Amino acid sequence: MLIADADGKHTKLVEELRALGADVDQLQPHTLHTPSAIFVLSAFHGEQFEALKSSGSQIVHVKAAIECARDRRAIPPVQEPLRSLCFEGASFISTGIKGEHKERLRAYTLGLGGTWCDSLHPPPTYVLADSTNTEKYQWAVGANVPVLKDDYVRACWESARQLAPE
Repeated sequence: MLIADADGKHTKLVEELRALGADVDQLQPHTLHTPSAIFVLSAFHGEQFEALKSSGSQIVHVKAAIECARDRRAIPPVQEPLRSLCFEGASFISTGIKGEHKERLRAYTLGLGGTWCDSLHPPPTYVLADSTNTEKYQWAVGANVPVLKDDYVRACWESARQLAPE
């Protein structure tokens, strides 16, 4: 079951998802604790979002829910809020990026439908780098794997679509 944040301005979302065959209800205070529900939100901030995220609920952005409904496929189970499926099939590894910044990039990558690699086996589709002085960077150049700046993922997250790398 999908539960959408359909206040006055989002009732069209509920209608569109229902028209595409989705089983969807409007988000109400009592539905915040519905087990196994997938929560469809139009914004990934605010009190409702934080409560759902901290409870471990599966959260999906409107764009991703509509992408799945239009393709008549299930929303993939993910551990991070899913904003879009634009990175579906792509895998990422980082080099030279550490701490909270690396964790944020990992969350963005997963939230765009991609996968995060902790090693080079199997080889990732992309390497996110902020340094050229690393073994992973050198491996990527030698293996002809595209190397992207870390802000590429953030820009894709903000636009909820895959952008052409600069």
